[in-house]
Amino acid sequence: MRYKNKRTLQRKILLCLIMGGISALASEPELADTLRIGLQDAILLGLKNNPTVAVKRLEPKIMETYVKEQKGFFDPALEISGTQSQNKSQRLLGTRPTPVELQDNRSNYSLQISEILPTGTAVTASTGMTGALSNLYTDQFSGTIGLTVTQPLLKGFGFGVNLASL
Repeated sequence: MRYKNKRTLQRKILLCLIMGGISALASEPELADTLRIGLQDAILLGLKNNPTVAVKRLEPKIMETYVKEQKGFFDPALEISGTQSQNKSQRLLGTRPTPVELQDNRSNYSLQISEILPTGTAVTASTGMTGALSNLYTDQFSGTIGLTVTQPLLKGFGFGVNLASL
């Protein structure tokens, strides 16, 4: 009988431990990964984490970049160029028995700015200078200034055509 009481006692202790563990789990506070929020907060959180909404939020910035890119077509363009050369040679002049050394320095510089207007008009202003220096001949210099205005009559004429991409 003593053995039977011992076994019963063990069962009762085991049952108490199990029941105590279950009741401890039942009275434990909510899990850490659950969040109690209201309906409005739940909707706002859902919208914030929605990838489609996140992409839609970026669309105005994407369009702003596109507009800037298209307006870049109408930005003025500056072109600067220049060349310089030096030539040394010897020449026989007339009946002289010794050759004469000829030094020739040439330079050419130009500057041009051009812009396309929203009407399709292309405007170009340019300037340039050319010079030749020589120890044998007279020095020569020339300069140019130019303005060119081109207005297409059919293709690319008017605001609608040129601003359509904006």
